[in-house]
Amino acid sequence: MAPAARCEPLDASAGGALRRILASRFARFAAVGASGVVVNLGALGVLAGVLGVREVLASGLAVEVSIVWNFALNNAFTYRDRNARAAAGLAQRLARYNVVSLVGLVIQLGTFVLVRALVLRGLHREALGALRYPAQCAGIVLATAWSFAGNLHFTWRQAPAREGAA
Repeated sequence: MAPAARCEPLDASAGGALRRILASRFARFAAVGASGVVVNLGALGVLAGVLGVREVLASGLAVEVSIVWNFALNNAFTYRDRNARAAAGLAQRLARYNVVSLVGLVIQLGTFVLVRALVLRGLHREALGALRYPAQCAGIVLATAWSFAGNLHFTWRQAPAREGAA
């Protein structure tokens, strides 16, 4: 009688390689995102703190500034290896990146508004002041996982391989 066949998941070496690739790409994505946090918070500080733009509007504008910054760096650094076979050209990728980021913006801005309401009500304040930065960071953290997956699978989705191509 033949030995029982073992049901095993994907080849362990293939799974390990995939995990290493995703971990490396996520590390680059996170590094770009960290630079985007600096840009985001800097823009928020200039808009709300220096120019006197209302906090919620300043937060939304700061998010968009960081979206454009992050796209440029992700296109050149994180997903550079996927640009040649991307299903979309540069302008389309920027548009797709903004669509993915729009959901991230809703997550981030929604978090900011919720934290702001809780802090203003709970601490009986009229404005967040310096607490605007942790409120903004909370939204950034929540939007990161969505943005990584959405951009990997939508913005830099690969075009199908052509038949006969080696």
